[in-house]
Amino acid sequence: MTDSNTNYVQLFIETRNPQNDDPNMGLVLSFFNSVKTEYLARKIQFYEHKPGEIISEPTMYISRKELQQWLDEIWKIGIRPSNDDSSVTKIEKLKEKIEFLSKLTEQLFDRIRETINE
Repeated sequence: MTDSNTNYVQLFIETRNPQNDDPNMGLVLSFFNSVKTEYLARKIQFYEHKPGEIISEPTMYISRKELQQWLDEIWKIGIRPSNDDSSVTKIEKLKEKIEFLSKLTEQLFDRIRETINE
């Protein structure tokens, strides 16, 4: 997965009742350092934020690489963006068009062959 000198993150999502796609999901964020020590995130506590109030510290610091790893983990378990503009949706639509055009071209050549052989 990674070499021994890198940090990496993992994301675990589990549902309370996977049989009926229960919307109550548990999320576990974990981080492994280069010596394979595992760190788990604790519960996040929310507080009221008043307009104009300065945010003293972010919820967490995370590198782009670690964030990408979390997003990859989310993708692996089947969570996808909900909008239709995702690259996967575009690729699927493009594949369908190519398949349709391929069949259409094949039918056209079949007609040409039939006409020539008459």
